Formats: sequence, C-alpha cells, structure tokens
Amino acid sequence: MGLFEPVWQSDDREKEAKAVEYVRKTTNQAKLAKIAEHAPLISVRQEAARKLDNPERLIALATKEEEFWVRERAMSSLPESMLTQEMYADLVIHTPMASSSWANSVNALDKLTDQAALLAVINADKKELENEFVRWKAVCKLSNQAVLAQLVKDSVYEDVRATAAGMLSDNALLIDLARNDSSWRVRRAATLQLADYKERQEALIDLLNSLDALPYGAREGLVPLVAYIDDKDKLVEYADKKWYEPTLHKDEIRERLIEMGNIAEAIIVSPGHFEKYKQSDTWKLLLTIQDKDLLRKIAQEAKCDRFRWKACKLSGGHVFDETATNKCKCVVCGLQQHTGGDPENCIVDDDGRSWICERCGGRVHTPSFTSGYPQSSITYDDGSSEFLYGYDGMYYGESELFLDDDEYGK
Repeated sequence: MGLFEPVWQSDDREKEAKAVEYVRKTTNQAKLAKIAEHAPLISVRQEAARKLDNPERLIALATKEEEFWVRERAMSSLPESMLTQEMYADLVIHTPMASSSWANSVNALDKLTDQAALLAVINADKKELENEFVRWKAVCKLSNQAVLAQLVKDSVYEDVRATAAGMLSDNALLIDLARNDSSWRVRRAATLQLADYKERQEALIDLLNSLDALPYGAREGLVPLVAYIDDKDKLVEYADKKWYEPTLHKDEIRERLIEMGNIAEAIIVSPGHFEKYKQSDTWKLLLTIQDKDLLRKIAQEAKCDRFRWKACKLSGGHVFDETATNKCKCVVCGLQQHTGGDPENCIVDDDGRSWICERCGGRVHTPSFTSGYPQSSITYDDGSSEFLYGYDGMYYGESELFLDDDEYGK
C-alpha cells in the first residue's frame, strides 16, 4: 500500500478505529459506495453501508455482496417497503443466534410469506442456519399441500419431513406414511394427522407394535401414543412390554384405562412402587371397588403382588386347599402364606430366622435382610424345597400384619 493512500484502504487492524472514524466523517455518496464495496476490513465496509442513502446502491449491496454483514447493514439502511422476501430469507438464514442483530432475524421471519423464500430457509444448510426452531417455524408457515408433500418426500431433515407430514390432508398419503415411512417421527406425525377414527386407531396400533424393533430414543418418543389408543386389550398387552425405563409407559397406560372406565384393567397393569404403594392412586382406586367378580379378576391377574393380595382379601379372603400339594398357596390369587412366623415361634440366629408353618408343616427360613429383595426358602416334609422372593410380607413368609398396618393407609 502506498504511503499516502487513505486509511480506509488499510488492512491493518491497528488502524481500524481510524478507518471507521474516517468513514463517519465522509459525506460523499460515491466514495461511501466505493468504500462499502472495496474496503479490506468488514467493520469499515459496514460503516460505509450504514451511511449510504442511495437506494439503488444499497439494494446492490444487499443482494450481490458476498460478505453477509455488509449485506445485513445495507438491508438495515433500506426502508422496510424496499426489503424483498429474498432479503428477509437472507437475514433469517445467516444471522447468528448470538448476534445483536438476532431480533432483526426474528422480525424478518415474521415477514416471510413467499413460498420460494420460505423454502430457501427450510432447505438451508445447517452450517448456515443455526437455529432449528427457525426452520420448523418456516415449515409451519407453508400452506400449499403439494409443497408439503414434496418436503415429506425429499427433505434431508427428518424434523422437516415430520412437521410437513403433520400438516398434510391427503388421507391416502397419510396412511402410506403412517405405515411405511422409514422415519418413526414421520410415522407418528402422519398417524396423529389421520382424520378417520378407525384408520388412526389401526395406524397407532401398527406403530406401537413396531416399537420392539426401534431404538431407545424412538420408544421414548412413541410411548406417549398409548394415550390415544381406545383398544382395552391392546393397552393391557402393551403394559407387558419393556419399552423403556422402567415403567413410565405403564403409568400412562393405567391413566388411559382409567379415562376409558376400565378400572380393573388399570389396576391389573399397574406396577407397585415398593413400600409407598399404599400412597398410590391405584391402591386408593382398588379400595373403592365393590364388585366381587372384578376383585377376583384383579386378584388373579394383577402384575403387582400387593394389589393381587389386597383384591383377594377384598373379594372374600384367601382360599387354601387343604388337599393340595401346597396347602399354603391361595387358589384365588396364587400367593403363599406360611403361618406361624410370629417372633415367639421363630428360631433366630446369625443367618436369619426360621419357623415351622402351622398349615403345611414346612420349615420356612428367612435370611437376614440387607439389601435387594427379601427372600425365603421353604423345605417341606417330603424333602422338596421352594425359593420365594418379593416385597410382600406374606409372599416371602412373614405375617400379613406387614400389609395390614396403618402407616400408609388401610
């Protein structure tokens, strides 16, 4: 650079402040246009663009300049009436979230109405468009069904495809997407968009039936769909699935069954919550049931031993067959009760405690409990033995007083 060349032509960062100040004092529009186009330092070019008042020159900068921040400054200098949809799209795509100009980008997004400009935002490379929310909002502003269908078919972004699928009205296309698309997000969106009740129910069941083969993240995203299922038998079936950690979908299924009025099934699928089970809504719901047939159904089918035990008691009490091989197994709920384990009847040693069951004569041994599940072994007179474990006192050999106490309600 020559010795006497103007400071705005310098690429020396130490002279940047002087160059910006020089531009601030410049009033010649031709010179400002030249600086805006050719200055080596971006901040100098931005300042020149800010001072320009010639619309033609500003439009040229806003549409043809390679450096975004010069384009952005030129657009901010134009009156709003002269800003085009392409300019708005440019602002939306290229303004970084951390920039002080981010508010201008949000405003520009609100101004976008042109389909081509919206598609430019939707299809922008992730290296350019940082905020996926912006991409999603641009999809939501579309209304043309053909364009939405094309996005579902061709977009490289799964979230775009899913959002577009959730806006379609073509029933045949929605059914095809719900059943056959490779993306579970697209299938979910298409399924929930189906207008026909029967088709939506079938698609929901088809989608949930495929969960076992899907990755963990997909299961977590799809399990809430059980809230839309109206098939009682399917809900009970899904409650046995081990879809994801560990019982959340069982709670959702229980709530759905309650909404549908299937109280017994809701209790049957409910998991127990350890020693706090008597505080649960399910336990309180069980205590309201008066129908003996429903109670026996729960006693026979409930997943939680506590609910089976209580339903059996409420239905009329345990029934033991004195002629059966195992006299201590209730023929209604299938749980065992070995009586005689009161402290005065027990032999206590370092390895736990033992007693002789008053009903079957078996020797019950309960090891000292440290952690994990309580457990017991029973040795019968004929030499056979059995091993039981669980949290219900009567289930692993202790008295039913544990289950009848008032600590967490009756």
